[in-house]
Amino acid sequence: MKLHLFIFLSLIIYKITFCQNDINISSQNTTDSALLQLEDNLKRSTNDSLKTNALIALGEYHISGDFKKVSNYLEEALNLAKKHNNQTQIATAYADLGIMERRKSDYPKAIAYYLKSKTIFTYLNDKANIAALDHNLGVLYRYLEDYDSSIKSYKNAISILLNLEDKKEDLAKSYNMLGVSFRRSDQLDSAKTYYEKAKNIFTQIGSHSNIYRVNGNLAVLNSIQNNYAESLILNFENLKYYQKTNNNASICGTLYNISVDYSKLKNYKKALAYCDQTIAVAKAYNFKSKLKSSYWKKSEIQQNLHQYKDAYENYKIYKKYSDSLLNKESIQKIQAVELNYKFNQEKLKDSLFYVNEKNNSESKIKILTGENKIKNQWILFGSLGFISLLIILYLYKTKKFSQKKRYLQELYSRNLIKSQENEKTKIARELHDSIGQKLMLLTKGIKNTDNEKLYNLADKTLEELREISKDLHPEIIERIGVTTSIKALISEFDDNTELFFTFDSLNIDPFISKETGLHIYRILQESLSNIVKHANAKSVYVSILKKSSYILIVVKDNGIGFDFKKKLKNSDSLGMKTLKERAKVINGNIKILSIIGKGTKTTLLIPVKNEI
Repeated sequence: MKLHLFIFLSLIIYKITFCQNDINISSQNTTDSALLQLEDNLKRSTNDSLKTNALIALGEYHISGDFKKVSNYLEEALNLAKKHNNQTQIATAYADLGIMERRKSDYPKAIAYYLKSKTIFTYLNDKANIAALDHNLGVLYRYLEDYDSSIKSYKNAISILLNLEDKKEDLAKSYNMLGVSFRRSDQLDSAKTYYEKAKNIFTQIGSHSNIYRVNGNLAVLNSIQNNYAESLILNFENLKYYQKTNNNASICGTLYNISVDYSKLKNYKKALAYCDQTIAVAKAYNFKSKLKSSYWKKSEIQQNLHQYKDAYENYKIYKKYSDSLLNKESIQKIQAVELNYKFNQEKLKDSLFYVNEKNNSESKIKILTGENKIKNQWILFGSLGFISLLIILYLYKTKKFSQKKRYLQELYSRNLIKSQENEKTKIARELHDSIGQKLMLLTKGIKNTDNEKLYNLADKTLEELREISKDLHPEIIERIGVTTSIKALISEFDDNTELFFTFDSLNIDPFISKETGLHIYRILQESLSNIVKHANAKSVYVSILKKSSYILIVVKDNGIGFDFKKKLKNSDSLGMKTLKERAKVINGNIKILSIIGKGTKTTLLIPVKNEI
């Protein structure tokens, strides 16, 4: 029993978490005694499950250096896990193999292993490990210089981690790496924002090693912004720490950053010396990606030193590594792996659809059998059939009457909404053109009197009047279009709330009229206001897509949810009813799916066939 517990705790130490470049499988300062203990765990394993865990732990221990040992341990673990169909162990082994292949710079193999692992963890609904794999995919796409995919993967990880209270450190690591991708895509302000978010969390939880990682990224950002002194201070502090903890990958990266700083300062001799140190470490640990960038940097430095022959030789070495890391064949392999993953996901959906269809068919057969019995009874009891016909006619008329009544109610609601919008527009223009202009003149007049208190009151009143006018009729839609207006609306919510927004949108302005655009804007405005007021959510996802004959809008939050039917019946729930009526005005179909404790999803379909 003690052996079982010890091996389990040993595996937990090396459990999948995040690091700067990928899941942090092994600590760089793990002592030799820890390795001996892991090897002893393997020898003392009393069954295949314990042996598999011990093999995975040993593979993770060697992940930063000895790839041959990593491969041997993990392949044996994978075979044992498959033998007993232990899905968690299989997925963990695939994830670790993906890390190894990424560090070896075999990107097609890495992404294949990551997606195999993600498929299994998705099936197991293991949120933490799904987030870990999204994080690792972000790292991989960044190495491939596909920054859009990298940013999307990191954001997917963050949206999951925001709901996991015990994953603060992992959340901060994803913030940090999202900053790197923003920096690589020249979005420097966004990069700094996410670095600071990461550093604040690391500081709160006392994670010193990760603070150094963020400082390394801030050093690079300082270097890009020509703050070389600040960059060198941070880099030398990091180098001292990484040498003390034997973190070879980070030593290699920091040496390279120092070389870049000295090169920018035109101290080419020092730059060359540190570049040679980078190459030595990269060669010792087979860091191909860093070898590629180091030979490029060395060639550049030698050109500045007028060592043209050596510069040319090192450029040829750079090209060799560059072609081997990211050639056309590699890209095609990666695309094939991604396509296969998507195909398998669709195949899984199709198989579930087949099962549902089969169940539906069996249900229909049972229903038809019951109807045949009823039909026989009607033949025997004709009088009952006649009475049933009268009942059906009565119900039909009742239904028609209800439909007519409902149509009149809907028509009234639509006309009421239209009238309200017209009235709001009229009032908004009156406020802006008449009262607003007069109040502006009054404000300017008061300013000339040097009465600062009275001037501030008038200026504040003018600003409030403008806000009221804007709420009554958002003229921004007419000036910049509905798509940009919606983006501005979401940015306003993002700036003034603690919510984490993810927004994907195509330009839908060419496919809709101004009236339809106004209703879409109002529906989104109401939906987001409801989330802020009632949902108690942490993140919100908004998507606007144009399909062949309709526009699809999705708003999804991870809040507390609510009972939609109960809310709709509540006489106080005017907002919900208005949403449905606005959708009907533009011939749209709105659906609100809310699960208590799991959040709310609002879907709006708008046909565009007859739109302008």
